[in-house]
Amino acid sequence: MKKKRYFWQPELSISIILWSLTFIFLFYGLIISLESNKIYWKGNLFIGLFLIMFVLSCHRFFILTEKRLVIRYALLWRKKEIFYDDIDQVVVRKDGLMIKQKGLNGHTRHMMSKKQKDRFLADLIKNHSDMVITSEQDQKLSHD
Repeated sequence: MKKKRYFWQPELSISIILWSLTFIFLFYGLIISLESNKIYWKGNLFIGLFLIMFVLSCHRFFILTEKRLVIRYALLWRKKEIFYDDIDQVVVRKDGLMIKQKGLNGHTRHMMSKKQKDRFLADLIKNHSDMVITSEQDQKLSHD
């Protein structure tokens, strides 16, 4: 089974806060750089911080393996592995997925684009047809 990546974002309010903080570094770095006629190291430092935060923010993805689902987070050292036997159900919502786990582990919410969500569900059903998948298309993960 070839490993494919399915990209996701956290809940809408958290995503807005994280991306706003990321772009603050860009705008601050550009302002500092454009106020000086020469190359200014502080401006370049803030633009470099923006690039690092941008790459880390795009690092969130799922990987489907033979026995488990691997969830990678923005922090490079943080990952969560969920065995398929531990997944109670996958709830499909309008703007993403909610993975409910058996026992006390609770559930995780992941916002995904429609294309990523459809690809992820198609591969999940193809490889694990016994998985319980329910649909709540009229509800959103984010609470407006």
